[in-house]
Amino acid sequence: RVNNTTPEVAPTGAMELEEPPSGGGGGPKRPTPEESAALFEPGSIRRVRLKNFLTYADVEFCPGPRLNIVIGPNGTGKSTILCAICLGLGGEPPLLGRADDARTFIMHEKDHAFIEIELAPARDADGNPGPVNTIRRHIDRSKGTERGRGKGASTFYINRDVVNKKEVRKLVEETYHLAVDNLCTFLPQDRVGSFSGFDAKQLLQETEKSLSGSKHLYTQHLELIEMEREIRQSTGSVETIGDKLQQLEEEAQGLELQKERMEERKEAEKQIELLEQKKAWLKFEDKRNEANRLKEERNQSKKKLTDARKSLQPLLQAQSEVKVEVERLNANRKELEGRQKRSMQAQGKAIDKYDKVNDTIEELLSDLNEIDSAQRTAQKKVDVQKKKVAEAEAKLAEMPNMETVEKEFADAANEAKRVRLEFTKVKGDLHRATAAVKELRSQAKRKEAQLEKMNDEKAQRMERIFSREKKLADSYDWIKQNQKQFRQPVIGPIIAEITDVDNENVAAYLEQHVPNATLKSYVVQSKEDYNLLYREVRTKRKMPINIMVVDEITEPRRPHSDQKMAMLKRDHGVIKYLDQAITAPDRVMQAMRNAAQIHTVLIGSERTEKSMQQRNLMDDVLCKREDGSLQSGCVITVQGKHSYKHSGQISRYSREIFTRTDEIPPARLLKKGVNPEAVAELQRDIDGIRADLQQRIPRQKEEEEKHLALQAEGQDFTKRRDVAKAKKQNIANAQRKVRDARVKLQGLEEDASKDTNAEKNDIVKNLMKAITSDIKLLDTAGSHYDEVMKASHRLCGVKMNDSGTMERKRLIDEAVIDKENESVALEQAYQEVKQQFDEAKKALPGLKNEALKFGELTEEHKVTLEALPQTLDEVDAILAEAYDKINN
Repeated sequence: RVNNTTPEVAPTGAMELEEPPSGGGGGPKRPTPEESAALFEPGSIRRVRLKNFLTYADVEFCPGPRLNIVIGPNGTGKSTILCAICLGLGGEPPLLGRADDARTFIMHEKDHAFIEIELAPARDADGNPGPVNTIRRHIDRSKGTERGRGKGASTFYINRDVVNKKEVRKLVEETYHLAVDNLCTFLPQDRVGSFSGFDAKQLLQETEKSLSGSKHLYTQHLELIEMEREIRQSTGSVETIGDKLQQLEEEAQGLELQKERMEERKEAEKQIELLEQKKAWLKFEDKRNEANRLKEERNQSKKKLTDARKSLQPLLQAQSEVKVEVERLNANRKELEGRQKRSMQAQGKAIDKYDKVNDTIEELLSDLNEIDSAQRTAQKKVDVQKKKVAEAEAKLAEMPNMETVEKEFADAANEAKRVRLEFTKVKGDLHRATAAVKELRSQAKRKEAQLEKMNDEKAQRMERIFSREKKLADSYDWIKQNQKQFRQPVIGPIIAEITDVDNENVAAYLEQHVPNATLKSYVVQSKEDYNLLYREVRTKRKMPINIMVVDEITEPRRPHSDQKMAMLKRDHGVIKYLDQAITAPDRVMQAMRNAAQIHTVLIGSERTEKSMQQRNLMDDVLCKREDGSLQSGCVITVQGKHSYKHSGQISRYSREIFTRTDEIPPARLLKKGVNPEAVAELQRDIDGIRADLQQRIPRQKEEEEKHLALQAEGQDFTKRRDVAKAKKQNIANAQRKVRDARVKLQGLEEDASKDTNAEKNDIVKNLMKAITSDIKLLDTAGSHYDEVMKASHRLCGVKMNDSGTMERKRLIDEAVIDKENESVALEQAYQEVKQQFDEAKKALPGLKNEALKFGELTEEHKVTLEALPQTLDEVDAILAEAYDKINN
């Protein structure tokens, strides 16, 4: 049974039984599950499931109980199944010869993978089956280190229980007698070379290991080899026995010395035990003495704190009394300051009114003087205005007649209007002609750009590639924008850098032979640029990218000599090598030579195809060197409209040549992207547009000349109209000035003849009233000034008394603060001593228990301990010497 979500699955060779026909009983009967299970030998694989393992996204295989064969073309995942079985049974990647890190088997762009293998149960001595064991290996890409080659990336399970790898190997090797590290049992494809290098002895030993589950054959073989070696080495001479006896006596003396040292060690260990007990009791006594000392310090601190708090009370009482006195003085001072302020405000208001009345008196006196001077000034103004009227009338008389000027203005305006109408018509014609020329030029430019794009083969190819490969386009854009970060230019993708091929057939040959991943690869010139590009694009931006390092250009090593190549061209129709039919930058060519060996691929013809069919060209010529040794060969031939690639490879097992033939499909990515007829048609369109432009440009210039001539004529008439308009405006302004001057003269004459006696009498009456009010306001301001001076004298006395009280308050406050700070410091000292005492008291039971762990302290024990040093430093020093003695 195969259940897979990916297309790369190779079917297993297990046979499926058919159901019997519904109407009759003659068909084969499907076995029961118990019967099917009994067919499996212990340790046989009954089921394999792979998840995100290399090419398999999710697949399950259920092999049959006997021989299973996996069949499929190259690259479909046959070897992947064998790799999974090896890793799933506890094997490591080096056994496969493919990689050193289990994380490399995780599918591309996935973070986890697992292998699950179900094994047929083992049987006990009576033949009863045991439990079915399912082994699962989970691989996590994020676990393990680079230095450890991913050893910590795997988690093993047996029947869903987490186990370590040793338990898996124990189950596989001891229960099922399976050895995945034995090439006679499990032979990976990449280890065939190692197996073929075994000599007869190695092959015999590996066979013995695989034939017995307990490896008893192999063990007995080794024992026989060892016994034979000992027999050969044994001479049975007396001298040898004497040497052996002397050696044993020296060993006995060494053991006696070791015995004495062991007795000394026991004495030292006994002394250490007594010293450790003494040390524990000394710690207890020191801590008890410390607790008594801290208790005395705590009582003294508490007494000092109580005395400080009692001495603070009289100061607080004095502080309260002086505070009441300060508040009374402040209230009296505020009342006097308020009275002083009110008197000063009243004085200020009286002075402000006095100043205003004075201003009124000055204004009235000024008005009285101005009445007389105004009469004289008015008469002078009348005389001046008469002169201005005469001047304005004379200036008006010098100007031309208004009717003549108006006729000039009308004539010029009519001509300007006529020219403007003609100018508008010509301007429209010019605009249409210019727009037509501009449109034709724009069409020509667009079609020329289109033609240039059609002729740009690289751009056409890039557009085809990037339309299918969005992520490749993203990586290309990033590299293009960040070229400055690299030491040397990044080239690629390779398919975009191929500038020319001989024909479309060569393009198809190249696409079929060079892997798609290589064609989409980028080429860098140093390992540093490789690491930078991989880190920035693949790791950080999660874009898939293929990178090739080409740090040097080398001459291609051809598989055939010049003489042999000349023979192939002459006798078999061979044309050239594949790389000789391609044009690309040197490093791109080197990359394709390194990755796809294009310098070894021959391009042939129909004659070459006939030689392949009739003259055995591959086996007899291409795959044989001139010295007769074998080599791989590859040639491309043509038969009608079809092309074929013939490949000859040397078998790893038989060392014979096997040939493979593939038909080459038409090129997709490297094909020519533009139809020549479309290019020719586009060129004809451009020529037609250019011819039309040659006819329209002279008409456009003619319209431009008309436009400029009418523009100049219109400007002339407009200028004449503006001059006439200015004359009209000047005449009208002169007439207005004469009228205004006459009106102003009439008003001035009326002012000069006005009677002013009544106005003078009113001003004298108002002046007398103002002087009387001024005298009263001056008296009021004087009385308020006296009040201010009285309040100031009293306030000065209050402030002098207040300064003495405030000084006394400051001294009392400072004394209170000092005493409070002293109390706070005493409180902190008391709490610290109390905390230390509590901690010491709390530690005493624990220290006592530590000492009692060595046993009850009997009188005899006390006498023994009293003989030891009485200080911790002395005990520690003796303990260090005892430990050094034991360690040495």
